[in-house]
Amino acid sequence: MRTLSLLICLVVGGPVAAGCGDRSPTALCAAYEEQVCARANECYDVQTKGTTQFIAQFGASQSECNSKLKSNNCATVTDNKPCSNVAASYHSDKADACLSDLKAASCATFTGGSFSSGNCDNICS
Repeated sequence: MRTLSLLICLVVGGPVAAGCGDRSPTALCAAYEEQVCARANECYDVQTKGTTQFIAQFGASQSECNSKLKSNNCATVTDNKPCSNVAASYHSDKADACLSDLKAASCATFTGGSFSSGNCDNICS
């Protein structure tokens, strides 16, 4: 779970921007975190979801997860500066594909903390 959290912070905390062509960077951040919460709810078993570690990372419910991850990971995302590297350009097609990649990742990949996506890594490049 720790690797996945780091990836989320890297993807969402820096190179985040619009998805669906006209979605703002802040909207993409929210959509990404909602998808992470949906996948956590879908992919972890009931026992794991009751552990202190899971609750600390994802909250006790999907709603709490949404609020927690958005608050932790989207607070510094702004619409006017989607890329932390000012020399990088934002690629909306990669943002859309990043969300699709997260949705399509197997539960084994998601729960193993090994989710990786070239699209997510290259939203800003």
